[in-house]
Amino acid sequence: GLDFIKKPHPLMKFEHVYWANLLYPQLEDPQQTDPEHPLYISEPYIPLIKRTPHESDHSQIKRHKFFSDQLDKIFLNTAGKLQFSSITEYIIRHYFHDLDIYFSDEKINGSGETVRDAVRGRLVDALKKHQTKDILLIAHSMGSIIALDVLNHFKDLKINTLVTIGSPLGLVAIRSKISPEMQDNTKSPIPQTIKNRWYNLTDIADKVALDFDLADDFSAKSDRFVIEDFQVYNGYECNGERNPHKSYGYLRTAKMAEIINDFYMCNTHKYFHRFVLNFNKMVYHLKRNYRRIEKLN
Repeated sequence: GLDFIKKPHPLMKFEHVYWANLLYPQLEDPQQTDPEHPLYISEPYIPLIKRTPHESDHSQIKRHKFFSDQLDKIFLNTAGKLQFSSITEYIIRHYFHDLDIYFSDEKINGSGETVRDAVRGRLVDALKKHQTKDILLIAHSMGSIIALDVLNHFKDLKINTLVTIGSPLGLVAIRSKISPEMQDNTKSPIPQTIKNRWYNLTDIADKVALDFDLADDFSAKSDRFVIEDFQVYNGYECNGERNPHKSYGYLRTAKMAEIINDFYMCNTHKYFHRFVLNFNKMVYHLKRNYRRIEKLN
């Protein structure tokens, strides 16, 4: 992973696109210590103390795959068209509250702008600002829905690579809301605005990302690339309870580190980047060996 890098990488330019305060004016307070307080953060960021070895449960993967295939058969008819739209709306309304608001005509308080336009606008503005650069866009959960919605509808925007983590995009009930073309096809189109790669990372225990195999649900209009799905272990824990959907855990998986490293190796000065990376590793190992020697003395 990137555990040995204690400071931001000199070649990484990061920008956080935040939208939750458009839906929730009162945000949770990291300074709040009372568990009974409505703004108390029950699952704060907790540094990873130790990586937990994990092997994929192949039987569980097969069960999830079977279940997701059955869902597709229920909601798509033999012609690949969406059916039972009322059930689809019910599922979204009751189990994906933020998404329900996002696709409603609800307006932002004090403005005539809809929630969807306001949320999309923040990502659109960020992408426009960096269009002259190679962009790696990482989108978690609801963020992956927003990202795909933007990339589907704003054709002038381009990104190099998309990484979705803990994404519910495999669920046909959700895909149907952002990919109208799916009405005539069993698969949704991969947006032409993604130029190079799309990686999808899922923990098999993540109940939000129930259908973890996006490669089966999306198709490219050309042979540019296919979605690369990876099962990873999200090791986030708080008070002894693991949350396999938490973004913190996804962001510090070894696969995420590998994807970010490969992106920079391909899109920046390769030899300089390799030198910086190896130098940081050397410093890390020297410091660790020095601490060991100190303990022995």
